[in-house]
Amino acid sequence: MAEMKDAKRVVTLEDIKYSESGKVSAMISCIPLIGLIMFFVEKNDLFVRYHAAEYSILFVIGVALSIIGMVPILGWIFAIFAGPIYSILVLVAIVYGIVTISSGKRVDLPMVSDWAIKLMNRM
Repeated sequence: MAEMKDAKRVVTLEDIKYSESGKVSAMISCIPLIGLIMFFVEKNDLFVRYHAAEYSILFVIGVALSIIGMVPILGWIFAIFAGPIYSILVLVAIVYGIVTISSGKRVDLPMVSDWAIKLMNRM
């Protein structure tokens, strides 16, 4: 007998709407490590979950770059150049995210927003 799987709802960018109730949580989610925690804690508000997923991805990329930076010689050279650039980009993304969310808009980071939607649909 065939088993029936529960049909999961697929989330798209059109489903993610600004919510006044999740505004502060979404702003806090812009801090990468806190965003990772919020992603697993917040299950109902798609607005908060989306921003938490975006900034969690930035956190994971930062950890991966840190690990690459530990590799002798080539990793160190890579870390000297990529580390500061990535840190500045993340800082700009955090400030941009907080300001944009506080004005009542959704933040769509290039490339990262697509990964965030995929992450939301998997978990």
